[in-house]
Amino acid sequence: MKRKRTKKHEAAQIMQNVSDDKAFWASNGSVLKNLGDLAMALEVMSSEQYRQHANYEKNDFCNWLNEVIRDDILAKELMHARNKESAIKKVKERIETLKGMLP
Repeated sequence: MKRKRTKKHEAAQIMQNVSDDKAFWASNGSVLKNLGDLAMALEVMSSEQYRQHANYEKNDFCNWLNEVIRDDILAKELMHARNKESAIKKVKERIETLKGMLP
């Protein structure tokens, strides 16, 4: 299967803030509007709080990334994150990749 590549204009869209009504409300009280917010929230939430959003039955982060942020590449990566630390690493790597694509 060929891996989809992100175009420069898509990188800019993925990196911008979403509107208040599209924000992700995490169980620890964090309100996320962009990928940077997601990275910071993951770092401060407990593993238990992380598992409330990402477990064998669901992955709220992936759903938000797919449906709101429109970053299906990171959503797929997070589906395979085994724990909070792995998720943090994947989000930070994606942010760096996208930043490198911006003018």
